Amino acid sequence: MDQRVVYQVKVGKRFYHNSPALQVGFVTIAVWYFYHTTNFHYGLLFTGSQSNDTQVVKSEAHNFYHYSATYVLALPIAAALATTYQSAKSMLNFAMGCNVLMHLAWIVCDAKELDEKFPADRAYFWRALWHTLFGLFTAPVLPCVYQLLGRSVPQNYRASVGSLVLNVRWLGMLTAFFVVFMDETVGPAYSVYAYNGIYGFVAAWLALYWLLGADYEVEIVEPLTTMGPRVPWRAMLTSTPVIALIVSHSAYYFTHMLGLHSKELIVMGTGQGVGSSRPTVTVLWSLLIGTTLGALSDVLVELGFLTTSRARKLFNFVGTCVPMAVAGIYFKIMQYQGETSYDASWQYLSVIVAALSSLQTSGFLINHMDLSPYFAGVLIAVTEAANHIMTVFTIIAMSHWDVNVFKDYVSLWLNDEGLLNWIFIGLFCFWSSAIFMFFGQTSIQKWSPVPMSFYRNINKLRTDL
Repeated sequence: MDQRVVYQVKVGKRFYHNSPALQVGFVTIAVWYFYHTTNFHYGLLFTGSQSNDTQVVKSEAHNFYHYSATYVLALPIAAALATTYQSAKSMLNFAMGCNVLMHLAWIVCDAKELDEKFPADRAYFWRALWHTLFGLFTAPVLPCVYQLLGRSVPQNYRASVGSLVLNVRWLGMLTAFFVVFMDETVGPAYSVYAYNGIYGFVAAWLALYWLLGADYEVEIVEPLTTMGPRVPWRAMLTSTPVIALIVSHSAYYFTHMLGLHSKELIVMGTGQGVGSSRPTVTVLWSLLIGTTLGALSDVLVELGFLTTSRARKLFNFVGTCVPMAVAGIYFKIMQYQGETSYDASWQYLSVIVAALSSLQTSGFLINHMDLSPYFAGVLIAVTEAANHIMTVFTIIAMSHWDVNVFKDYVSLWLNDEGLLNWIFIGLFCFWSSAIFMFFGQTSIQKWSPVPMSFYRNINKLRTDL
């Protein structure tokens, strides 16, 4: 007899609880704004790094580390609260609202001019406080999103919905760097319209989500109790499939920020020809490819051509290893030909490899909900913390490389040292994909509560997919 905790999602009586498209739309906007603000934060770091003033570079780097430390520490706490003690919907609304208020304060107080308004130590304090609070209020977003999706989206639609929601990060990256670009080139007098338009849109989302958003609260069916189970940290963190997820997410930064397309998005393709429209093309192509192939994954599983496990591992391999391998081969060919900078062919090729990397949203990025729909928010908090730690470590390591990474990005991989580093990064990505392929699972784990639909007949529990 299975002794695991059994739960069921409460069914709302209002019409919007029965409108999955509306709820997915709300969550998608939250994911977009999350990546918009976090990439805006990266944008400040990148533009600061292009400054010739060493003090400016150090100041922006320190602010980034204040945010990172708070974000990583707050992730598991926010996830545990959203899972067991608080409403995921309410936490998401609160986090998004605080995020908007903080960015409005940034504009109103003209934070870029703090050094002119205050002594250096006080200006540093206010910046550090802002970035620390930003990390605190950003941390609940992904856990709440995964918690809501894990409770509301059945397994046979998980790749379709997950790829749609999670690939919106491309749009968030584009809008963030567009705002930074406007501020740095056109000037604050015009960029304020972009700021206010975005924050006004999110303010409307806050009101609508508060009124129409579904909470997907759960009730424990077996054993009969009003208290949900505590997070099984020890069993979770020692679980082989969870370790495989942590390793996979640790390589995520390389395929999406470091290796393929950050430089062109930062400069917003201000050159001539295809490069001038490349960011928009990359975003649209990646959204289209990622979402379409996510739906294809579910179709192949439904038709019996693939199991859920094989589909997750196949799409994850293509999204992780193929882009890194293609880029590595390109860099080697360019080096062999004696080139010292990338040519127009990279502008086309990088769009393709960036789009292929979006297939990870049909791979490990939705596997959290496979392993535990109930604790999906906690799982994403753990793996996202590993990803962010790797991100910070990489930025620190590359800051000691004797090259301006952000001004001559792709070219740095064309010398012997750069190509050797790229090979190491590519091998790490391949290794992470191999770990997921051999040790990843899609069955609900023994330490996780199971939904009532899976429990009605113990022989029908989908533990062999």
